[in-house]
Formats: sequence, C-alpha cells, structure tokens
Amino acid sequence: SLRGRLTVVRADVEKSDIEAASRFYGEAFADLAGRDPARAAQAGARWCLNVGILLGRLDEARSRIGPVIAQARAASNPVVLRQTLAAAGHLAAAAGDPGAGEQLREAVRLPGFTDTPFPYEAPETPLAFWHLFRGELDPARDLLQAVLDVAERQGSQETAEAIKGHLVEVEWRAGNWDTAAAYAARTGQWDRETSYGQDETQAYFDSLIEAGRGNPGRAPEPAAAGVPQAHAQADRG
Repeated sequence: SLRGRLTVVRADVEKSDIEAASRFYGEAFADLAGRDPARAAQAGARWCLNVGILLGRLDEARSRIGPVIAQARAASNPVVLRQTLAAAGHLAAAAGDPGAGEQLREAVRLPGFTDTPFPYEAPETPLAFWHLFRGELDPARDLLQAVLDVAERQGSQETAEAIKGHLVEVEWRAGNWDTAAAYAARTGQWDRETSYGQDETQAYFDSLIEAGRGNPGRAPEPAAAGVPQAHAQADRG
C-alpha cells in the first residue's frame, strides 16, 4: 500500500509526461487494489482517462474501468465513487455511447460535489464536455461555472485554471471572442507563472481565437507551433 501511494505521488509529479504518468498510475492501481480501495480507484480512474482520452487508446481504457469502479464501491466514499463514475462516463461519451449523457447525469446526482478536493475530477466536468460537443452551450457553461465556483472556494487553483481553459471553447463556440480571449490570457499567465508546461494548449486557444475573429492568415502560426509541443508530451487530447 505504501509503495502504491508513493507511486501515485510520482505519477502526479510526472504528469507532463503522459506516457510515464499513465504507467505509474497503472502500477499504483495494481499495488493498491484490495488494500486501499479509495486510492486504488483514484489511481485507476486517472490511468483510464490518461490512456483513453490523452493517449487515444479508448477501447483499452474502457475495458479496464470495471475493476476501478468496483474498488470505488468497496471504498464506500461518495467523492471517490463520483470521480470514478465521471471517468467511466467521459470514456463512454468519447466512444459515442448513446447512454453516456444519462450515465453522467446519474453520477452528478450523487452527493459529494462540494467535498471534492480536486473538483475537475467530478462528473460535472465531463457532463459539461458532453453538452459542449452537442452544441448545448448554456448547460455546458453552467456546469463549468459550478465546478469553477467549487474550485475557487476550496483553493484548487489547478482545477480553476483548467476550467477557464474549457470556458475558452464554450465562449469561442458562442462567438464571444473577447470573453474567450480573456479566459485564454488568464490560463496562459498561470501556466507561465507556475511553469505548468501546457504551451500546446495555449497555442490551440490562440489559433481558435484568431480564426474566430476572422484572421485566418494568423491562425495557423500558433497551431503549427503547438503541434510539436503536443507530440513531445504524447498528448493526443
């Protein structure tokens, strides 16, 4: 159990190297399963999301989520169960499963949202993505704002900045270029100040905003700069 907990810490430290972080989360799940079901479920959920969403191995991740959910149920911790069901619903939505929306809504109805130490991992976040990808901008914005509010109350700055990044996409799709640019600037500043290492994401935002504002000649430059940065981190997301 101790080795598993330390491996989770190592995975968190290595998160900019998605392949390495995923490997460590998988090792941690193997060590913690049956000994520390709550931490096992958290490590397993992160492994599934990294592998399925960021590395693009969706079928592999979905085939492994069942034992992770079993560990979450064994933990009898509503926050951990919400986190794990959020991962399962996110994977289902990415796979085009027609039941993904209801799966995520069921997870949202569970108690524990305001107790989540890292609110980004709550099911409200992937449910917002689900609405966003369907073009349902108002419910997507409302859910992301709810996650942002919880994150700011709890001092979870990493979640807050990540959610602002997703609000860039919402406002871009809504045609609110200045609002999208303001969110992008805030997340970019935080990335620079913390050396968080998400330059490829900022490049994506800059490209979207230039295109949205009707500057197609300027949009390819940041996108082209972001591609090698994403490849360097093996980030397919």
